[in-house]
Amino acid sequence: MSEINNTFSFGTDFHGNLQNIDRFLQVSHDAKVEHVIFGGDIAPKKMGVAFSDGNGLTESHLMNSNFSFENPNELYEQGYMTFDEELSSEEWIKAVRAFDKLGRYSSERSSINENQVSCLEADEIYFLMEHQNLIKDCLSTPMGNRALDFFKKGRFSNSDEPLEIDDFVEQLLKYLLWEHLLKNGTGSDFRNNLYFETEQLRTGNINVIINHIGKFGSPLIRWRSFGEALNEHSKEGQKKFLKDFFQRISTFKSSFKGSVSLILGNDDFAGLKSDLDEADSHGLIINNTNKVVQLSPDVQVHGVRERGISFPTTDVEIENVRNTGKGYAKRSSKQKLKGFSKK
Repeated sequence: MSEINNTFSFGTDFHGNLQNIDRFLQVSHDAKVEHVIFGGDIAPKKMGVAFSDGNGLTESHLMNSNFSFENPNELYEQGYMTFDEELSSEEWIKAVRAFDKLGRYSSERSSINENQVSCLEADEIYFLMEHQNLIKDCLSTPMGNRALDFFKKGRFSNSDEPLEIDDFVEQLLKYLLWEHLLKNGTGSDFRNNLYFETEQLRTGNINVIINHIGKFGSPLIRWRSFGEALNEHSKEGQKKFLKDFFQRISTFKSSFKGSVSLILGNDDFAGLKSDLDEADSHGLIINNTNKVVQLSPDVQVHGVRERGISFPTTDVEIENVRNTGKGYAKRSSKQKLKGFSKK
């Protein structure tokens, strides 16, 4: 039985970690291999948030409410898809804390008096006045509309006019400011003006709508929900990564004369195939996804994304699993097979 005359390196499950990809390419270069094979799950699948001031958070920090900020560029290099947040990290934390208080607004409150604790501090109220869109976005959802309708029926039962979100949010924030001033016994003239401006909101218990805003409007909850449905948002993030990956391969091939091939894995967005086909057509990288590629007379790679198929051992089995088996590398069909599992 003859031996394989070619040398190759095989790496898999990088999940967008460009630092590890760089190490793998460097090892491959130093070892002077003839073929570099990426065996699947090349693209990122984790989420990071990039704030307007250059700070970032990982999804694990979001889930644990551990606001330990990192550099979003470094997160990206480590395999995170980073999504932009309009707020700065300082503003974001202030918003999270304010919405947390709104979510814990007393459910037993039916009216305000001097003996009750105000919901928000003045600086928190003025912050929300400057960022009213945070509350408006919450109330513009189907669930928010239902909360508004419920509130309207309980307090304006004689009115058929729709409750305008802009007017309602403005009144609500004035109501919270009036509540704060009343508790602290300050700004009597201003407080009296607010009293008449927000009279409609004080006709009954407003806690239901405030609780809803606090529980569902928080930017923390919004990003958590985003992360839970990350598959719906990952297409652009993975495509952005693939462009940077191709740039690295281009640089690598300037001093590497062998072949580089890639098999898309089950965690890679299927739409990446068109980008990979284009790179293949330019000779940058071999798209080995759902294909059998002859890298040399001795090395043939079968690359398939689906799971659950064991390594074939005969030519018949090889033919049967070409479009259903895992990615694996083999020797010539007349020689003993030697496979590499993608997982």
